[in-house]
Amino acid sequence: MREPHMVLAEGCYLPHADLLGYVQDKLYQVAFARPELKPYLPHLPEVDLFVTWDEDKFILFVSTVRRGHLPSRGMETTYLPAQRDKGQDILRNLRGFEDISDTPTVRQSFEQLGLAPGVALAGSFPAGVYTEKANAEKTAAATEVAKLIQDWAEEMRREMEESRIFLSHKGVNKPLIERVDRALRLLNLKTWFDRDDLVAGDPLVRGVDNAFASCSAAVFFISGEYVDAGVIRKEVDRALHEAAMRGDAFRVIPLVLAQHGGTDERVPSPLQTLVWKTVDDIDIVPTVLRGLSPPMQAQIRYAQPR
Repeated sequence: MREPHMVLAEGCYLPHADLLGYVQDKLYQVAFARPELKPYLPHLPEVDLFVTWDEDKFILFVSTVRRGHLPSRGMETTYLPAQRDKGQDILRNLRGFEDISDTPTVRQSFEQLGLAPGVALAGSFPAGVYTEKANAEKTAAATEVAKLIQDWAEEMRREMEESRIFLSHKGVNKPLIERVDRALRLLNLKTWFDRDDLVAGDPLVRGVDNAFASCSAAVFFISGEYVDAGVIRKEVDRALHEAAMRGDAFRVIPLVLAQHGGTDERVPSPLQTLVWKTVDDIDIVPTVLRGLSPPMQAQIRYAQPR
């Protein structure tokens, strides 16, 4: 019979898979006690992980999504001795448990590992030891790690509450998009809409760049007038870049507007690598809502019936 942590041990040295099993158990408890955090807490068997260790010290990388890797991977460090000589060893002066996500070498490591950005933690864990004392230490370590992940999830939740949906459209379709904009805002979702959000005198391209920094989704409204050129091309390229960098945390939603001359041929070629939907006006808002990431969907607040 397989133990629960064995599910997390695929591709990961078993004693350090213990760490993941203990932490996931604590995260279940957090999700039960704080259901509003559940969309932001990583479910370890379903996201990309990487754990590296040096004796009892470890660094745990937790991505926000799964990009087709094994659920977990691990290796003993081979580069720490060289880092120590340069005074760059993250684990050398480690005291307790730390969130090291903002460390430049850690951000670089996420990219080198092919993982979507997430949270990185460091601490100590008595891997390979199964005494009563060691089990108590493992439980305590898992509690500390889960608390750091909870703090990270809290921050993600705060950021998501301020995050927006970018609405890309041609000016001729603005009356329709204004109605979509109002409907999304009534559902407690924030949007980026050029009429309201561009500052007078601000270069349009720079305004678009600034907009994407605060967005978690981009909706492309493809009508008969939609052309893959100029600012629209800039918007498409930037959206696909954000999706590549942020993984499932940024959604690209192409919609072909059937009642406004939209056709499959109008879909910009870069977007043709994605699934697009052909919709009538009445289906626009429900289709947008279904395309949002779970954390963004968690922001939806429907009006209470009177």
